Amino acid sequence: MDELKEMVELILRRFRRPYPQDITDQVFLTIERDENLLRIYHYLADGDYGTTNPMIGKYVEEITGLHVKGRCHNPNSSLIKSYSILSDRSV
Repeated sequence: MDELKEMVELILRRFRRPYPQDITDQVFLTIERDENLLRIYHYLADGDYGTTNPMIGKYVEEITGLHVKGRCHNPNSSLIKSYSILSDRSV
């Protein structure tokens, strides 16, 4: 899954800090809207989105250093059904 983590790192470089609480949804939207990233996403998932999507969420959390504050069941990205709302613990 190193390639997946590298893809998430690449996508997160596009965003300014502080990251928004919906950064995970934003990462999936970026994948969805970029033909090359979407192709890589499907290739790396190899049909196993039940494993791949949570891994992307974990990588977002790990790389940003943010922590789960809650859950949103109404994402903007069509690639996911829900995502973790992330926040800095000091907030």
